[in-house]
Amino acid sequence: MSKKRESIEADSPSEQTAAEAILGAFQSFQNWEETIEKYQTPARTSRFADDNALNRHFPVNQLAYEQLMVAFGSLQSLEQMIVNEKGATIQIVAHPYGPYALVRNAIDAAAQALWLIEPENSKLRIRRRIEAQLKDIHLSKQFKTEIDEPSKKTERWIKGYTERMKEVAEESGLDTSSFKDWKQPTMTMMLGKLQHWDQIASLTWLAAWQLCSGHAHGKQWATFTSHELTEVPGTADEVGATFHVTLSYKSLAGVILSTQKLIQATCERYSELSMPSDG
Repeated sequence: MSKKRESIEADSPSEQTAAEAILGAFQSFQNWEETIEKYQTPARTSRFADDNALNRHFPVNQLAYEQLMVAFGSLQSLEQMIVNEKGATIQIVAHPYGPYALVRNAIDAAAQALWLIEPENSKLRIRRRIEAQLKDIHLSKQFKTEIDEPSKKTERWIKGYTERMKEVAEESGLDTSSFKDWKQPTMTMMLGKLQHWDQIASLTWLAAWQLCSGHAHGKQWATFTSHELTEVPGTADEVGATFHVTLSYKSLAGVILSTQKLIQATCERYSELSMPSDG
């Protein structure tokens, strides 16, 4: 697939449409990253500033910004991987599997950012920030255990860090009577609950993430669902045949466009909370 600066050359109309969508999305991601960088430091009268006044040590906006940078970094890596400029022509060439893993990373990161900053209530945003940190502690524990770090040392670290997070919650004015039950939802639950931000989706964020996850883990259902399979002549017999698998640019464009909507919703919300508040 190739794109001239004036027009796109493709093997079919659907491939041409996919090329235009993919390249347009990459430009959108760049534009949003530039916008968000302007709001990295919240205005003094913003709602993010209100959050930080209650919770100085674990800023809500800082984690949201970091997650957005992870998303943008994954999408930039994808662009660098599949888009090649040669003179006046831009070629898009992609392996069937690699692109989906990077899109999945972007969806993961953007969804966590939107989940964090979605609530209107400042204390709920802070609670979600603390829940994210508790999840981080849990994942760190798993890694430390895997590399055989002394268990007693790890347990002391976990205990101390968890107690510190409870103190942060109390200092922020949160009710910690059920603190032991605080936890971040799974990505499946998170994406399902966030979908109301895009109620006219042709491909939901959860469906896009599921498809990307299927490809990232080499699942056959994902291959059969969204790749192009061409039977190799002479390979068919009574039990089956051999197929040549190639990427469907239409399917890739579908998950990228779904991700574009998620990125847009997250960046719009981030910008809103970082700007001076009317109230």
